[in-house]
Amino acid sequence: MAVPQTDILDDFNRADGPLGSNWTDPWNTSEGGSVVISTSEARFVPTGGGKYTYWNGTAFGPNCEAYGKITSAPISSISFFVRSQPDSTNGANGYLLQFVPGAAPRQSIYRVDNGTWTRLGADLSTSSALSGLVATLLAVGDSLSGWYDGSQIGTSRSDSTYTAAGYIGMGSQGNTGSRVDDFGGGSIVNVIAKSGSAAA
Repeated sequence: MAVPQTDILDDFNRADGPLGSNWTDPWNTSEGGSVVISTSEARFVPTGGGKYTYWNGTAFGPNCEAYGKITSAPISSISFFVRSQPDSTNGANGYLLQFVPGAAPRQSIYRVDNGTWTRLGADLSTSSALSGLVATLLAVGDSLSGWYDGSQIGTSRSDSTYTAAGYIGMGSQGNTGSRVDDFGGGSIVNVIAKSGSAAA
C-alpha cells in the first residue's frame, strides 16, 4: 500500500509564533523549551531532555500513521509517534520512530512506557540520509514500520503492548535546529499490506 496514505494535518503556512491550539505539549515530563512556527515550518527549541508535541484534535487508530518532511536534519534526533496516551504528570505511552544523524546515524522504533523508552529489536537502518525526506511511522495491528518517501526502512517490528487508538505527534531530542514541514497522519483504512519494498 502507499505510505503515507492520510492527509496533511498542518502545513505550518502561517505567521511565525506558537503552533496553535491544535497542538499540545509537553508529551513527556522531562521536556522543556518549545516548538514554534518559523518561516512556514515547525522548529524545535528544546531544553533539557527534549521537546515533543502532539496533535490534539482527535485520537487515531489503532491502525494509523504519523509523518512529516524533515527539512533540516537534526543534530541529535527527530521522532514521530503514534498510539500515544500523553500524560504531563507521569510521562507518555505509545510508539516512536527516531532518526539519529551524525557520525553514528540510525533509525529505530521504540515503545514508550510512562516516559521510559525501550528499543524494539535492532536499529532499522544506519543510513545518514535525512534532510528532505518524508518520514513515516506506520502501525497496523501489532506491526510497526518506518518509511522514507514511501519505501520501508529495514523490516517491521512487532509489539502488542498498546493496541488502542491514540494521539500522533513529533519531537526532537536536545537540538534547536530540527525543522519539520507538512505534518500529517491519521487512521489507516487500507490495511491489505503491512509492509512495502525494503530499503537499507
